[in-house]
Amino acid sequence: MKRNTPDTSPGPDFENSVRKKPQLSDTPPSHAHSSGHTMRMLVCFLLVLVLLTCTNGQLEWQEIASPVLSPDPRRDAGLGYDASRNQLVLFGGRPGTKDDTWIFNISSGTWRSVNTITHPAARFSFVSGLQGDYFYVSMGEGLDRLFYNDIWRFSLVTETWEELPAQKKPDHLSASQWDEKTMATMPEARYGAAGGIHSQGSSLFVHQGFSTRRYFDTFSYNVLNQSWSAEYCAGSVCNPYNPSYPHARCLHAGAMAAPHQLVVFGGCMSGGLTGGPCPSGDSWIYNSQTNSWTRIDGCPTPRVYGTMAAIPSSDGSRRLVLYGGVEELRQVLKTSVSEADEVSVLDPDGLVWYRQKATYLTSPPALRASSSMATTSTGVYMFGGILLESGDVTNDLWLLSGTAADTTTARMLPCTKHFANWILLHGIFMTFGWGGFLTWGALIARYFNAKGKLWFKFHVSFQVIGLVLATIGTVFAVLSVQSQHFMFAHGIIGIVVMLLGLLQPFNAFFRGNRPEVGQSRTLRRKIWEFIHHFSGRIAVLLALINISLGVFLAVVQTTLWALWYAYFAVLLVLVLIAEIFRGFTKEGRLHPQVRPSNDKTPEANYEVPESTGKTNYINPGYDSKISVKED
Repeated sequence: MKRNTPDTSPGPDFENSVRKKPQLSDTPPSHAHSSGHTMRMLVCFLLVLVLLTCTNGQLEWQEIASPVLSPDPRRDAGLGYDASRNQLVLFGGRPGTKDDTWIFNISSGTWRSVNTITHPAARFSFVSGLQGDYFYVSMGEGLDRLFYNDIWRFSLVTETWEELPAQKKPDHLSASQWDEKTMATMPEARYGAAGGIHSQGSSLFVHQGFSTRRYFDTFSYNVLNQSWSAEYCAGSVCNPYNPSYPHARCLHAGAMAAPHQLVVFGGCMSGGLTGGPCPSGDSWIYNSQTNSWTRIDGCPTPRVYGTMAAIPSSDGSRRLVLYGGVEELRQVLKTSVSEADEVSVLDPDGLVWYRQKATYLTSPPALRASSSMATTSTGVYMFGGILLESGDVTNDLWLLSGTAADTTTARMLPCTKHFANWILLHGIFMTFGWGGFLTWGALIARYFNAKGKLWFKFHVSFQVIGLVLATIGTVFAVLSVQSQHFMFAHGIIGIVVMLLGLLQPFNAFFRGNRPEVGQSRTLRRKIWEFIHHFSGRIAVLLALINISLGVFLAVVQTTLWALWYAYFAVLLVLVLIAEIFRGFTKEGRLHPQVRPSNDKTPEANYEVPESTGKTNYINPGYDSKISVKED
């Protein structure tokens, strides 16, 4: 796509429009002219110095002029940089699910199409990377929602494509003995994965992604040995309730920080048999040497379809840049939308994100998502993507020039602080509803129901308020899930808890009258008490467990889930103490009932009156006419 560059050169009337300073009457004309000329030279010098100071040592956007022959507009394509030939390699993308290959000569500024008979099937949203003389492509989605897990390489020497085996046949096995499908360890077919290969590495990493479900796993393909290896969470050993590794997601940004280090950011966790933020704002770094993930404190705005690449280094320092992406989705209530000239920079050694302003000559690139990036010696090239304002897919080419050292002098922006989504509201309402009012309402009914009606008023009030809050929180939960509701543990437990909770006020209509002093419970009353007490306690217990799972599913900060677990622990200690004290009272209440002096009847025969506070004791062998002296 061609862009018209505005003409910034002075017009013919430029000098005539400048007002001349009047000459002073007591100054010789020649001296005045010399002083004015010196002054103008000084001003010009200062202006140039200021401009150089403002722009030196910063990342800068530069649009590369597009020739007539260019690739079609596209998004979700693969882009790599060939340092030996100073050229870019482009493959695939959408719309139209493309299978074409293009090469951009950076020196001449021209594109050319590479026609090959054999090539990968048309696809988009795949993992790619360039190392040595080969450009690698793996995974992706093709026509009719067909997903791939094959791997191909494009030779930059012969400019031909070749499909690689999932696992190379060992030399000691014959062709008849070798069954690639049964002996190969390989990822399932998927799209929307993150990964790549470092320019000095030998392994192409594939992290998570989506097909019929979202994946937790991480794989690597050794391009020298030509074999897949499971790096992390292979099989079904991982779940979305463990805070020590990234949860299943797709459409996230990723890039290699070192041959053995992969950085990922954001993505969508909702749907695909799991739940969580969509978009997400968490970022992680994986070390294949230690087989461990480390979470990085957030700063950029949560997003999907973002793009990440390493920034070239001239002093040994390492930085990665994150640009673009979709930040406003259905789940989002409030966010700080990035500006077109804004980039986020990660220091993988210090594990710190920065939001920065990049400079530009005339204008920055239009804010976009699903663009493709490649690292060169002078900066990061960016191709195509979908423009967020218009929705058009573009084929423009930009260079974010600069090195890792230049990021230290750029204009810094504060980290994202204003972000809210339906999950946040769901968590707040459920925490106060079930974790607060409903839990304490149940505890009041169990431990403080011996005297008067005040406990009953508190119990009913807490239950009503808690159910209202929980019902609203359930609506927020439904709104937060992209698709496939109640298909994972947290969702299933949540719907069971709500059904048990909503059952409580309805079964109150069938509870029957509470027995008066000296009366035994009716069968109807016994059945109701069993159902009411059992279902209520099970609901509260499951709710507390589900909130404990939810704080991890929502990927909240460590401080928040630590506070919840501290509250949960205090609650358990208080219940334990209350149960011990309740056991000592024998009557089973913190306010003990008065027993007859000759009582030998088990505790189960006691009935607590609703409001009189008198002993309600039934013993077939006891003569009620005998007076009993109360303590």
